Amino acid sequence: MELSESVGLSTTPCCTRIERLEREGFIRGYHADVDIERLASFNRFIVTVSLHDYTPEKARRFEAIIADIPFIVECDAVFGSIDYVLEILALSTEHYHEIVEPMLELELDYTTFPVSRHLRKRADSDLADLVDTRPARRAQSGATLAGGYTLNRSSI
Repeated sequence: MELSESVGLSTTPCCTRIERLEREGFIRGYHADVDIERLASFNRFIVTVSLHDYTPEKARRFEAIIADIPFIVECDAVFGSIDYVLEILALSTEHYHEIVEPMLELELDYTTFPVSRHLRKRADSDLADLVDTRPARRAQSGATLAGGYTLNRSSI
């Protein structure tokens, strides 16, 4: 009800649009924002990884290894001098070393950054603010997204 009022639609058309966004994968889910570090006393580590002599096969092997490790909670393949950026949650430094050990069967270099303080997360971003950063000519008419949706501040 609050969403339909904020976008200027009655409840039924608003729910129809939300269902369409869910069905087409634009809305991937709804989540609780749980402070897992506080809940389980985890330490966070950001790890950059560079595979030696990168090949698609080595990348597949690396990605298969990390897919089976639940403590690797984020992993992005990136362009540049490194290949991956990982976020790892571990109960201790010793636990962290146990987590990364399976990756070491591959020839790679990695750098570990223990996180001292988390300053911002994606959920802190306001979609309306992101939409307002596009060029003025598109801001007036709204941005057209995949699936034919038009997004402007009044539609959020």
